[in-house]
Amino acid sequence: MIFTRLRLLLPLFLSASLLMPAQTIAGGVAEIESGDAGQRVHATLEFDGPNLRVTPAAGTGPEGFDGYLIFRDGKGYTIATSNGRLVVMEMQDTIKVLGSVVNLKDVTTVGFDDVVSIQALAPTGGRETVAGVDGEVYRLNYQARNSQPESRDMVLTRDPVVREMTASALAFGTAVAAEMKLPEPQGSRDLRAELQRLNAGVLRFGDEFQVVSLNRQAPAADRFDLPQGALQIPALPEGLNLPGAGAGQDGDGSVNDIINRAYKSIFGGGN
Repeated sequence: MIFTRLRLLLPLFLSASLLMPAQTIAGGVAEIESGDAGQRVHATLEFDGPNLRVTPAAGTGPEGFDGYLIFRDGKGYTIATSNGRLVVMEMQDTIKVLGSVVNLKDVTTVGFDDVVSIQALAPTGGRETVAGVDGEVYRLNYQARNSQPESRDMVLTRDPVVREMTASALAFGTAVAAEMKLPEPQGSRDLRAELQRLNAGVLRFGDEFQVVSLNRQAPAADRFDLPQGALQIPALPEGLNLPGAGAGQDGDGSVNDIINRAYKSIFGGGN
C-alpha cells in the first residue's frame, strides 16, 4: 500500500514534534536512523537554528523519492525531480497531494506519537555512547495506542548540538503534523515537558530512532536555499483528486510518482 511507503519518511518529522526546544548554539549535520524492523530509513539532517534540510539516503527512504525537504522561514518545502526537472512544492501542497491518494488518518509513525500516557520516566543509572556523544539511559514506561503497557530505553544528553538538532526538527515536525491535522496525544505533551525539565535532547529512542553520526560543523547558509530555476507548483485546491490514485494504475505509488501525476494534472503532462 502506498501509505506504507509514505510512512517511512514521516517519523523523521512527526516524532521530532515531541522534542524540546533549545536555545540556538551552533548548527551541525546529523545522520539518523528511524523506523521499525525491516523498514529502516537513513537520512541526513542539516540544521542551523530554525533552518533544517532533510535528505533521505539513496535506497533507504520512501521508494522512488529523489529529493529532499527544507524548512526555513517557518515554512516547509518538498524538492523533487519530476519530468526531468526540479519541482518545489510547499509543504501544505505536498500534504494535499499525498492526501489525494491516501487517507492521512491511516498514516502512522513509529515513534513518540504512540505515547498516549506516561507512567514513569526515570534514569536507569546506565550510560551509553551514541554517535560519539555520551548520554544517560532513561526508562520510559507508558501506555501505547493499542492500550497495552510498553517500555522503551531513551538515551538523553545535554549536548548543545544535539539539543539544537531536536529543536530544528521540532519546528518542522510541528508544522507537518499541523498540516496533516494530526492530534498530539497527552502522553507526548507530557514527555516533551519532561525533556524540557531535564534540559535534554534525544540520542536514541528504543529501536525506533537514533543518531548515527554527528558533525558539529554548521552547514553553509545556501544549503537552506530553494534551488534556482526549479519549477514552483502553484497552490493546489482543496479536495485535489489526481488521476490513477493507486499504485499499479498510472504509476508505482512512490512519492515521486505522486508528484509526477500532480505535475501532469496541472501542466498537461508534457516533459
